[in-house]
Amino acid sequence: MGIGLSGVIAVVIILVLTNPESGGESFGAYFTAGTLLLMSGVAFANAFLYVKGVRSNAIKLNLFNIGILHNTRRRFRSITLIGLLASGLFIVFTVGANQKSALKDTEKRTSGTGGFALFGESTIPILYDLNREKGRQFYSLDPADADAIEFVQFRVKEGDDASCLNLNRVSKPQLIGVDPGKLAERAAFTFVKKTEEVPQESPWSILQQNPSDDVIPGIADQTVIVWGLGKTIGDTLIYMDEKGESFKVKLVGGLANSIFQGNIIISEEAFTQRYPSVSGYRLFLIDAPSKDIDKISRELSWAMQDQGFDLMPASTRLAEFNKVQNTYLSIFLILGSFGLILGSIGIGIVVWRNVNEQRGELALLRAIGFNRKSIQTIIFSEHIILLMGGLFYGIVASFLATLPSILTPGSEFPFFTFIFLMVVVLMNGCVWTTLATTMTTRGDLLPALRNE
Repeated sequence: MGIGLSGVIAVVIILVLTNPESGGESFGAYFTAGTLLLMSGVAFANAFLYVKGVRSNAIKLNLFNIGILHNTRRRFRSITLIGLLASGLFIVFTVGANQKSALKDTEKRTSGTGGFALFGESTIPILYDLNREKGRQFYSLDPADADAIEFVQFRVKEGDDASCLNLNRVSKPQLIGVDPGKLAERAAFTFVKKTEEVPQESPWSILQQNPSDDVIPGIADQTVIVWGLGKTIGDTLIYMDEKGESFKVKLVGGLANSIFQGNIIISEEAFTQRYPSVSGYRLFLIDAPSKDIDKISRELSWAMQDQGFDLMPASTRLAEFNKVQNTYLSIFLILGSFGLILGSIGIGIVVWRNVNEQRGELALLRAIGFNRKSIQTIIFSEHIILLMGGLFYGIVASFLATLPSILTPGSEFPFFTFIFLMVVVLMNGCVWTTLATTMTTRGDLLPALRNE
């Protein structure tokens, strides 16, 4: 009981001190809380069986309670079964909860698309600001469409592909320069991790730091920082400018799953200072009315075809990145689900062993008037309570552990898959429990009674 209460107190402290919507910083805390809750649940189950065993004389006898009392005699075996089933559910659920959807919340500024409708790239640099009249006239943009859209433009210094589409670790990802005010005024994207110097209210403003400093602040997708670069927030990357002089880019912020995978974002001022010969813009984020996306995309592509302008919905680009992660998670989820289902078959084996050990007791029950159906009900209730306990503790603990993932913009918690899996595990356990109970009690119990 003490272990269970201590775990619950620790969970409450973590929940009070951690905001589930605070980004990546809350993932580890809530996973720890879920693990502690799982351990506490198993400890409470152990205490429950212990108290039932000690106070067996005060329990009202019926078929269900007799089954529970049987569990108290083999308490550690019962707790092991509950713990293994709950742990299996916990692992499978926490893995599957990290799947991402590019089609969810795409209109929100905090999502992986930044709320932008279109993502564009050009082969030939665009030399003018497409938000201004001069740029629109130069590229013959339709005034009606131009007034409905707004561009955020990036200068590009090509580098290695550090996105999840490239499984190799890189050292010099592509640099892109932007006016940070364009992103700051929109409060676009979600930061999951930041250094201490990054302003809490306006993280993008950190890029406006004096670019003459030896170290230039940079922002990247957190996935790129951890897996593509093998770095962490606060680390630096070394680049070479056009003069042959090296400079450092400090990773001051990590974005939640976003369309910027594979890029390091710095300020346009710092970019032009280091690479003055890189003229024009080659990467674009476009705000446009959602109902006119297809029409605007066709007309922009037509008007700027000489520049090799390639447009796609921002959600489509994000989906390309998510597909890799989701594929791996789906494989783990399927394999884990098969393992969990096979594990539930083990309940039938445990039932068969337990009943064989109790044949003398069952024969005595039969001799004093219990019919075969009543005996089967006792055995079934004895083991179904273990199955339900494992499911309950596993589900509650995994839900708590994955709460930040569920609340993260763009997350896709597979509720249907998990509900289906729980039903399959429950039905599978019931079927094998019933089958083992029926097969074990079908034979003649009189020889067991004589042996007693």
